[in-house]
Amino acid sequence: MPRSSLKEIRSKEILAAYADCIVRFGFNGATQQRIAEAAGVKRTILRHYLGNREHMIQALLDHVCRQFQMETNELIAALPESNRVSELLNLLFDSQYAKENNSALVVQALMNASEQHPEINDRLMAVITQFIDAVAHEIQLAHPKSSEIDTFEVALGIVGIYFTIDSLESLGVSDDWWFAAERSAYRLIDTLKVQWWNF
Repeated sequence: MPRSSLKEIRSKEILAAYADCIVRFGFNGATQQRIAEAAGVKRTILRHYLGNREHMIQALLDHVCRQFQMETNELIAALPESNRVSELLNLLFDSQYAKENNSALVVQALMNASEQHPEINDRLMAVITQFIDAVAHEIQLAHPKSSEIDTFEVALGIVGIYFTIDSLESLGVSDDWWFAAERSAYRLIDTLKVQWWNF
């Protein structure tokens, strides 16, 4: 396996600092000065490794989308052969995981900036759609009699709950809230056992 070049290593460090700054200060508040300070480099180094601001935004999008896709793939790969949906919810709503990983928070911060930067939309929609589809697929496997529309709606609800509770983590919500969010996700899963047309 070839060794990463110094430029690759330093670029990843700067992109990680950029992502952290976006979570802390918002998209517009993630100034080059703050990014440089967080990365422990001089501001002039940013252009050397990542180019101008537009290039930096594209590099950040590549970095965040690749990271989020990798985490989605790892999440699905980590599921056991049985009780996959239960384990999926256990992993998604693990507050410790949220404290150690900020990918979802970075995605949310970028979503907030997408109105001013439309080029962000398509990239984020692609990774979020992949995430929802992965959750829907696992639900469909566990509930094969459910329609694709029903499983998609439940998956969308679960992902919405996940993003909401994850965004509140910075406020210091208690583990009870994480547990309640997980129970809400289970309630959505339980709706697949109900035939709505009988009401």
